[in-house]
Amino acid sequence: MRFWSKRKLETPTKTALVLGSGGARGWAHVGVIKALSELDFVPDIVVGSSIGSIVGAIYASGEIAKAEAFAPNLDWTHIAKLFFEFGIPPRSGLVEGKRVMKLLGEFIPAQRIQDLPLTYAAVATDLYTQSEVVLKEGNLLEAIRASIAIPGLFTPVRHGKKWLVDGGLVNPLPVSVAREMGAGRVIGVDINLCEGEAHTSEEKKEEGKEKKKEEKAPFLPDVITRSFRVAENSITRERLLRQPPDVLIQPKVGHIATLEFQCGEEAMKAGYEAAREKLSVISCQLSN
Repeated sequence: MRFWSKRKLETPTKTALVLGSGGARGWAHVGVIKALSELDFVPDIVVGSSIGSIVGAIYASGEIAKAEAFAPNLDWTHIAKLFFEFGIPPRSGLVEGKRVMKLLGEFIPAQRIQDLPLTYAAVATDLYTQSEVVLKEGNLLEAIRASIAIPGLFTPVRHGKKWLVDGGLVNPLPVSVAREMGAGRVIGVDINLCEGEAHTSEEKKEEGKEKKKEEKAPFLPDVITRSFRVAENSITRERLLRQPPDVLIQPKVGHIATLEFQCGEEAMKAGYEAAREKLSVISCQLSN
């Protein structure tokens, strides 16, 4: 059980928690973290891509309980206020994200990445070079804003001479980043499983709802986010083959759409259950 202990060994192996991209399904990360905390597990490194960068920063700030308590308060009215900015002329994205970032500022007390109690990194994408950008220092909220900038939905973020967009474009589950930061063991949380890959009885109940949605012409934000989700899932599968984590947790949240943040309680429960199921097996293996 040494792997899960807060106590450090004489020559400790650094452990990283890697939280993947996936929009509103990212609430599942909160449930996973809750299960980990019950095992007294605290990582040395936290790495997040897109929504994973948000939850990772809140966790690294020591404020994850605030996020858990906030979930029941979200409904479509709140979501619309956060993500839809009316009366603004067309530009490089539908949303500047000022309201979203103001809300995150209330959850995250640290202003700089290096001020966080845990080593942290957010992953973004250079729009023009199509390369991965790992943000490990500097303005924390700016790093998060870059990491969550879904092309077409959010405007890109200027970072030096670069224009940055969502990290899920190049590295939805940045296990490789955690390894490069010195992690010997990596716990990865993948929330990009599509419905066909993780088709549970609970998800089957959602089929009727999905069919009703498909009967209507989708709105532009839905077209953007669902198209992005196709790419995220494909890239995640390919990355997992080449760069698998030591522990892979995959909450069953594939039926939750990118902007369905009102599904927080459901997603957190799925994350908690997935982590408990996986960690119980791992604990037995490590105790041998």
